[in-house]
Amino acid sequence: MQLVSYEKTITAQLLRIANCRYMPRTPAESIQSAIFTLGIQRIEDILLSNCFSNLVPRDKWVVDPAVFWRHSFGCALVCREFAERIDYYDPDKAYLAGLLHDLGIIVNSLAYTDEYRTVLAEAFQSGRPLDEQEKQTLEFTHCESGVILGKTWQLPEAICEVIEWHHDIEHAPPTNH
Repeated sequence: MQLVSYEKTITAQLLRIANCRYMPRTPAESIQSAIFTLGIQRIEDILLSNCFSNLVPRDKWVVDPAVFWRHSFGCALVCREFAERIDYYDPDKAYLAGLLHDLGIIVNSLAYTDEYRTVLAEAFQSGRPLDEQEKQTLEFTHCESGVILGKTWQLPEAICEVIEWHHDIEHAPPTNH
């Protein structure tokens, strides 16, 4: 029963993102419509993000997961748009980099739940950038913990560089990507 509910949730998200006006009669038609409109790669990215949401226990989310994923999807879409405008050779890689850039927030939420709640509260109250508050309180940032996971997962080097340097681009090493 839960699988059917999960399938309907994913289908609804896919159709909403595809902005599909067609109202399919069956789940299979829904999925076919979304695949046609969005493409396989984007569907895989959406499924990946849904899996992340379900992997992290609710009590470990230090930020609202819906807000986190809206932010990630927004960054992914902006990255793809910029990549296309500048004729970057791989807009899909830019999209994935935007989607995963804050991977370290998930890592820190899981590994340091209580401490990370404090970091976020202090950053919010002081108006200080999150990475600066992390560095002061934890002595590392979500960029650093995120890139460790990215390398462990053997993500492409360009994706790992985005995860590592997205808050400190002026110190990022030159790249050929």
